[in-house]
Amino acid sequence: MSVFNQKEKYWHGPEIAKNPIFNPNNGVADILFDALSSHPDQIAQINADNDNRIAFHEILEKSINVAENLKSAGYRQGDVFSIISRNNEDSAPVVFGTIFLGAVLNTLDVSLDESDLCHIFDNLRPKLIFVDLICLMKVKAVLTELKITSKIIIFDESQSQIPNVRSLFHQPDISSSPIFKIEPILNPQTRIAFILCTSGITGPNKFVCLSHAQIISEVLRLWNWSVTASDVTFSFSSLFWVSGLANLLIATVKGASRIITQRNYSSDLLFELMEKYKLTQICLANACIADFISNKKIENVDFGSLKHVIIGGSIVCDEIKAEFRKKLEKFKTKVVEVYGFIEIGSLVTSTRHGSKKGSCGIVATQNLVKIINEKGKNLGPGEVGEICAKNTCRFLGYFNDEDLTKQAVDSNGWIKSGDLGFFDEDGFLFIKGKIKELIKLKGITISPETIESTIQQNLKIAQVCAVRINEPRQPEDMPALVIKLPENYPLTKEEVVEKVHELLPDELSLKGGVYFVETFPMTPSGKVKRGALKELAENSYREQLKKVEKERRKQEPAPMYFLS
Repeated sequence: MSVFNQKEKYWHGPEIAKNPIFNPNNGVADILFDALSSHPDQIAQINADNDNRIAFHEILEKSINVAENLKSAGYRQGDVFSIISRNNEDSAPVVFGTIFLGAVLNTLDVSLDESDLCHIFDNLRPKLIFVDLICLMKVKAVLTELKITSKIIIFDESQSQIPNVRSLFHQPDISSSPIFKIEPILNPQTRIAFILCTSGITGPNKFVCLSHAQIISEVLRLWNWSVTASDVTFSFSSLFWVSGLANLLIATVKGASRIITQRNYSSDLLFELMEKYKLTQICLANACIADFISNKKIENVDFGSLKHVIIGGSIVCDEIKAEFRKKLEKFKTKVVEVYGFIEIGSLVTSTRHGSKKGSCGIVATQNLVKIINEKGKNLGPGEVGEICAKNTCRFLGYFNDEDLTKQAVDSNGWIKSGDLGFFDEDGFLFIKGKIKELIKLKGITISPETIESTIQQNLKIAQVCAVRINEPRQPEDMPALVIKLPENYPLTKEEVVEKVHELLPDELSLKGGVYFVETFPMTPSGKVKRGALKELAENSYREQLKKVEKERRKQEPAPMYFLS
C-alpha cells in the first residue's frame, strides 16, 4: 500500500527492490542500441495488416541508416523533428534513428485536425516532419499557412516528387567512418528526448518535454515488470500517446514481439488479433471497455494467452470495469488499471499491488504524491483536492513556455495534475475528475462523474458526458448531459431529466438540457473531447433560447399606432 508521511503529508510508493537495470545516466539511444543487438534474429514486429514480419537486427540496420542519412543531410543533435503517423511498419526505425542521431522527437496522431497542427507546428517549428500519406495535404496546408519551411518525408513510395522514409533505410556512402557511433548524450537529466502533447481534452495541447533520464527511469523502469522476451504485446494507441510510445520502447528493450495495425479500434478487430497472434499483453483505453464487454462475440474468444491488460485514460463506472474483469478472470488474466499524466513521465498509481472499488490503486515505485487545497496546503486522508506528484527525475517543463511551467510546477518540483482526488486511510487513490470540468453550484463543486455514473449505472448507457453551461444571465453553472445512445435504444430526453431528478439532489437537475449525438469527438488517445462537447451543448442551449424567444414574440399582440 501507499505509505503516508504524517509530518509532510504526502504518500510514497514502494522502494526499488534491487538495483535498476536501466541507468538514467545513459541516453535512451544506448539502451535501444544494446537491446536491438541482443535479440538479432527474434521477431520484433508483425504488421497485422499484411502479416509482414521484421527481426530486431533488421530494425537496427534501418535505424542506423536513418541516423547516418539524416546526419549526412545536415541534421544535428537537438534538432526538433515531428512524426505524424499511424502504427505502420516503418515507424520504429524512424523513431530509433532519430534517437540515435540525438534529435528531439515530437510524436503526433493522424486524427489531429488543422487547427491542432497549426498550434503545434507554430510552437515547435520542427525542421523535419515524417508524415503519413493520409494527412499529407493537411500538413502541407498548415505549413503554408504558417510560412514554415519544414522538410517533409512521407511513409509512402507512391509520391515520387516527395522523399519517402524508405529512402533513408539504404546504407549511406560514408567512407570516413565505417563503424556507427551513437551521438553521446552528455546531460541526460536536462536533454530533451521527446516532446509529447497533452490530450487536449479541455483546451489547446501543451508541449511536454521529457528528458532522456525520464524516459529511462519512469517509462522503462516502471513498465519493466509486465513484459518479457516471450511476450506478444499490442496497443491501438499511436506514438502520440505515452502508452503507445511505452509499448514500443518496452517491447524493444525486453526483446518482445509487437503486433501493429493501422486500423482503428474495434472490439471485433481486437478479438481477431487476440486469437491469430495469441497476444499476452494489451493496453486498452477505458473508453473502449464498454464496447469490449458488449460485443456478443466475446463468449467465443480464447483469451488463454493473455497475461495482462493495462487500462486507463478516463473515468469509467465501477460496474463496467467489474464486468470487464469478470469476463477475463476465468483465463487468469490480470487487469491492471493505471493513472498518470505525461508531465510525470509515466504512471503515478496502479492497481498492480492491490485494488479497491472506485480506486486507481496505490502510488507506484519511486513516486511521491500529495493532495493540496486551493491555497496550496497539503491535505490528509479523505480530503479532496488537486493531485500533485514528483519522482526521481526533474520535469523539464513545457516547450518554450516558462510561464506555463511555473504555473504547473512549484519550487520543490511538485507537478500539478489538474485532477481532483483523495487518498483513503489505506493509501488508495480515488479520482474525482478534472478541476476545469467541475460544475459549481450554490457554493460547492460537483464532479461531472457524479452525474455520469448515475446515468451509466441506472440507464445502462456507457457513453455519457456531463458538462457545465456558462450562461451570462445565470448566476451559476447549469449542468447538461451529452449522450450517445446505443443503437435502437428507446430513450427520450425527458426520461433522462426525470431519472436525474429522481436520483440526485435538486441542485443537479439538468437545467442546461440533454443532447443526443451520433458520435463523441475523441482525442487520439481514446479520451472524450469534453471541451468540444461543452461547446456543442452551449451552442444547442443558446439555439433553443433563440427559438423560445422567437415563439414568445409571435405570441405578443401587434403594436397599435394612432394618427393624431
